[in-house]
Amino acid sequence: MSVNMKNRYSDLDAANNSALLFFKSRPRDREDTSAFARSIALARIKQFRNQMDFKFVQNVSRMTSALRAFPFSIKRRIVNHLMNKHQLSIAITVLGVIWPTVRNGKPTAESCLTRTADLAISELHGLGYKLLSNTHLLLIVYVYCNRLNFILSASASVFTRQETQAFMDLMMEHLQ
Repeated sequence: MSVNMKNRYSDLDAANNSALLFFKSRPRDREDTSAFARSIALARIKQFRNQMDFKFVQNVSRMTSALRAFPFSIKRRIVNHLMNKHQLSIAITVLGVIWPTVRNGKPTAESCLTRTADLAISELHGLGYKLLSNTHLLLIVYVYCNRLNFILSASASVFTRQETQAFMDLMMEHLQ
């Protein structure tokens, strides 16, 4: 799960304020969706208390610095190996509110960019959702114009279009 670390650490001065948190589960752990959601929430709190997001950013920064000495072809192979070393069943990216309106210095749940000239912007498409690793499912969640949006990307080598749609339908059914 991707997380935004902006303003969490006073000494963090990085161009990228995003980090990743990882959660493991087995099929039997996910049978009771309420208990599973609670276990993820508790694991997330524990990881934040242990500053796993900060440690992730520090490790990525160290790796980036170490790779600077290598030519691009070698960097690419090393990063590809690291990205594909761990098999994740699904990656979840929560983008939050796209173009939030800021009031009193804080972002709100409302989107500020909804018009350009005479054109009303009602939907966003073209968010980057290419699968960058061997992760077979990528779920991107974001809010635009006070509406929750989901993008599910699935590996065609593993899932058919019908299986992907059935999975998305199942998620939507549980959310309603």
